[in-house]
Amino acid sequence: MASKRAMEMNADETRKFVELYIGNECLWNPLSAIYSRRDFRLAATRRIISEMGNGMTGRFSGEE
Repeated sequence: MASKRAMEMNADETRKFVELYIGNECLWNPLSAIYSRRDFRLAATRRIISEMGNGMTGRFSGEE
């Protein structure tokens, strides 16, 4: 289970997260053909977690 304390990111980590998020249009663009596909959104979330590599787990990865 993920820690209940807030996760803090420095400027580089925040920039990386935003770039990864923007690169996964299915997470934020309702006009995307795969926006409504939960499996695609979950896979995109897991890719971001993997790329961030800083312990983002639990509710963010669907493992809760």
